Amino acid sequence: PKLSGLVVAYVGGRSSVVPHLRELTERANAKFVHHDGGIDERVSCLDEGIARSDILVVPVSCVSHDAARRIKHQCRRYGTRIIWLRRASVSAFEHALHDVASDFYTGSDPNHLASDSPGSS
Repeated sequence: PKLSGLVVAYVGGRSSVVPHLRELTERANAKFVHHDGGIDERVSCLDEGIARSDILVVPVSCVSHDAARRIKHQCRRYGTRIIWLRRASVSAFEHALHDVASDFYTGSDPNHLASDSPGSS
């Protein structure tokens, strides 16, 4: 997929897959940013990253509840698209990038793939 200069932020996940995700993102001509979701990095540092990002990709099983709440709030504030992944895998991330690229090139509503966070209605 080609994402022409978009900034894709990945929050949470397993640190062992982050280099692979960075490589996939950069091959798609996008910039990759990572925050660990509140494990070692302060959750408050998320705000700046969200403000600079076009898309946030978040594996729900690998991010703190506090970070998930902050992500949801800040993405609404900045109009940043969120893609919640069920799994923290390279294949799930790659699939999300393909969906974003498809929307980007077809002019589809960029938010139609985004979902609410788990447990919200």
